[in-house]
Order: sequence, then C-alpha cells, then structure tokens
Amino acid sequence: MSCTSTTKARTSFSVVLPTFNRARFLPDALDSIFIQGVPDVQVIVVDDGSTDDTEAVVAAYGRDVQYVCQKNSGVAAARNTGLNLAKGRLISFLDSDDVWLPGKMKAESSLFERDPSAEAVISDSERWLENELVCPSWFAEQGLVVHKSAPLPPTPPLWAKRKITRAALERLGQPPFDTSFETHQCWGLCESHDSLM
Repeated sequence: MSCTSTTKARTSFSVVLPTFNRARFLPDALDSIFIQGVPDVQVIVVDDGSTDDTEAVVAAYGRDVQYVCQKNSGVAAARNTGLNLAKGRLISFLDSDDVWLPGKMKAESSLFERDPSAEAVISDSERWLENELVCPSWFAEQGLVVHKSAPLPPTPPLWAKRKITRAALERLGQPPFDTSFETHQCWGLCESHDSLM
C-alpha cells in the first residue's frame, strides 16, 4: 500500500474522516463537506489500512483533501491520527458512510460566534438503512426533546458526536479516543469530558 499526503494552510475548520474499505461511500461523504460552502476547510481522510480503491477515490479530490494511511488499527486510532493533523479551531468528525445536509457547518459556526464561551455543538441526525429511514431523529432516540427553533443546551455526553473546539479537545488530553473500544469510542471521550466539569 502506498501512502501519499497533501496539506493545506491553517484554517478555521478541520474535518476528520476515518475510513476502512468504504471507497464506494466516500464520494458522498466528501461531497457533503464541500457543498457546505465554507471556505478553507481542512479535510483529512485517514485510511485505516483499506484494501479497496480508497486512495484512488481520495486522489480524485486533489489538494482539497489531505490523505494519510496507516496500518489497520481501528476507528479510534484513525480519529486520533486525524486529530493530530487537524489545524482548525473547530474540529468535526464525519464517518465515511455518513453525509451532512447543506448548511450544517454554517449553522454550527454561527452558534459559536453568538456564544464565544461554547466549546461544542451537537446536531440532530437521521439514520438510513438500505434507502429506508429507520430513525428520523437521533435526539428523540436518545430521549431528548428539543424545540426546533432553539439550540440545545449543553448536555454531555451527547455533545461529542458533533463539532468541538480545539481548546476543549486539548484539555481532554491525548489521545482523546480510546483505542481499546471497538465501538462507541465517543462515549469514552465523553467520560473524559465529564471529569473536567
């Protein structure tokens, strides 16, 4: 496996996208970042030892995407690798089989601008399986009821699934994602956050 990497200048936004053998989903995930209309976003794809066409798919985006590959070590390690390369003040994690709706990053950015003390923003999501909507609201599934026009107040541990400031991640220490977790690595990150409160 050959590994190549391109870099971009420092930016306000970094998106870390870990992936393993999901080349067929990557274009949708990456395109959903670029349709946000946010300038100078740093996009980092961490290839966790894929054996499919992941590198070729990423290469088609040229210098717009920073590509790094590593020996297969799990999604937590891939997120930590990407985080170490992130230069943005705001950092998001996007799974390679997920997509963002248009306007997501601008909406989150405006919340940080309105409240400079905010350290993280969460947003609702839908879950689809084989083109069928199986969960119309992640918030509702977690038992959260939120008025549509109001931002959600801080509610750890759920905040860690969305956008977070670099300063908050730095206070959590490194690495923030526990590589001993095979799944639900965000919950370990959230427990670390609880200890800071």
